Amino acid sequence: LASKDRITQEKIVKLVESKSRGLELFRSGLAELAERRIAVVTSADIGDLERQRKALESKRKKLVGPVDFSYKGCMLDYRTKLGDTLRKTADALLGAASEKVEQAGDAKEVSRTREKSGAGNWIARKLWGGGSESYTETVHSVMTGQVASAIQRFIRDVEIQLSNEAERSRYELDKALGRAITPEIHKVLEDDCDVDMIAAAILAIARGLPAEPFELGIVLPEDLKACGTLKGSKAETYKDDAANFLSDLGDKVSRRLKAFVRDIEKSEPATISSSFVDDLKGKIDALKEQVANITATVDQLQRLATQSRAAKP
Repeated sequence: LASKDRITQEKIVKLVESKSRGLELFRSGLAELAERRIAVVTSADIGDLERQRKALESKRKKLVGPVDFSYKGCMLDYRTKLGDTLRKTADALLGAASEKVEQAGDAKEVSRTREKSGAGNWIARKLWGGGSESYTETVHSVMTGQVASAIQRFIRDVEIQLSNEAERSRYELDKALGRAITPEIHKVLEDDCDVDMIAAAILAIARGLPAEPFELGIVLPEDLKACGTLKGSKAETYKDDAANFLSDLGDKVSRRLKAFVRDIEKSEPATISSSFVDDLKGKIDALKEQVANITATVDQLQRLATQSRAAKP
């Protein structure tokens, strides 16, 4: 017990030290950011800022063609790949569930005897025990617990895996948009456009896309819940009902996926080029206001830098 307590204490100490280092780096970075901002504000000229603002409007049209073309191509590729990936994932899960439902059943050949009809056969039965025939019958059975479990797992896995795939695809979209449009933006805006601004615009697109989790909101019907092992006609009926229920679930998932991709297309901004110009203009206006109130601005930034460096973890 003492050994466990010591290990736990060491882990706590390391965690505290790690958090302390991270907080210290954050404070140091915040101070440096404030100091860089002071340099920007004190060196800025309102006249130059106003000229930059007017020049941006002439660059807006130059951005439309190359940037929006690349942007729309990326979004089309994103929707296509996302739809294919989600469908393949759903189909694989449905196939696995259907296979488990099938494996939960069994069919055995059973030999039986029945009386043959007719007077002659009746006499034979009375005289020497004849008048009957043997036949083979297939008897079906199903373990309902396995079937119910397979269906419930399909519902759960679809909700989790499709939501994860959709979330992962948004990270991939960020990268794809960055690779496609960053060079085009730099060609037109040159030094006016920094990496942080591009990243912010791309992130805004991804955040604006539907992030609906694939919750089916379906519970297992009473007639498909586990009820031991069924045999004969009851087993056949149960398996048929389970197969039909899974098929209906698959159709519902397919419709949800199509609607999800359509919602993405509807929510996409029609253009992305203007957002960069508008963002730059907003930054210029903010900087102009800071320059106009330079004394108060620098005082606030200096206090922030001083407090950040003086703060103790």
